[in-house]
Amino acid sequence: MRTEKSHFWIGKFNSEKSYFDFVGEDKGRYELEDYDDVPISKFAESQEEIWIDHDFMESGFEEPIGDLKKQFEKYSYSYHWGNELEKRCAGLSEYNALIFVNEAQIKKPNSFNTNECKLKYLGVIEYEI
Repeated sequence: MRTEKSHFWIGKFNSEKSYFDFVGEDKGRYELEDYDDVPISKFAESQEEIWIDHDFMESGFEEPIGDLKKQFEKYSYSYHWGNELEKRCAGLSEYNALIFVNEAQIKKPNSFNTNECKLKYLGVIEYEI
């Protein structure tokens, strides 16, 4: 049995656009002469990282349906981590985004809040792949 360990966040964004602005790669960084010190995205910056390899990250914006497990069931391996996500989100509602990233990509994961978003760090979940 092969497993993966990933950091998980559940998020509430004001809009789908604010979600994409947060997790999407900042193309403007490449216009800078020394972009190696500029975070690849606002999400990376929120986690005090410069680079996060998007090959080891999955995220999405989904309108709330009152059942987090079902809301995010189309994401990779959700049948292995869905129950744990549901357990860790007990009592939480109205979240519209999910982010999970391979454990090795982020050294000091944390929750993050602004006027545009609320991102709650749920910890590491190990699941079969």
